[in-house]
Amino acid sequence: MIFDGNASGKTITTSSSGADDFGVVKFTTAGGEWTLQDELTAGAVTISNGTLVTGANKLIATGLTISGGTLTASSGDLDINGDVAVSSEH
Repeated sequence: MIFDGNASGKTITTSSSGADDFGVVKFTTAGGEWTLQDELTAGAVTISNGTLVTGANKLIATGLTISGGTLTASSGDLDINGDVAVSSEH
C-alpha cells in the first residue's frame, strides 16, 4: 500500500477485526500527512517523505525505515518486530 497524497489532513482507518492489515506500507510524497484513526498492523513500513502521525493509536510492523519523512508518535505504542533504520538526518 502506497500513501502518496501531498496534502495534510488525510486519515487511515482500519477495522478491529484485522481484515485491514497491510503488507508493505510506504509514505512517499513530501507534504503529505496521514493520521491513524485506529491501530495499524503492517509488514515493513517505509517513510521516505511526508508524515505519519499515530496519535494514541498503536503501530505494529515487522520493520520500520525512516529515510526522509517524519513519524510522529505522541502517545500510541510502537511495536516493531524487526529492523529499525533511521537516516542520520532524523
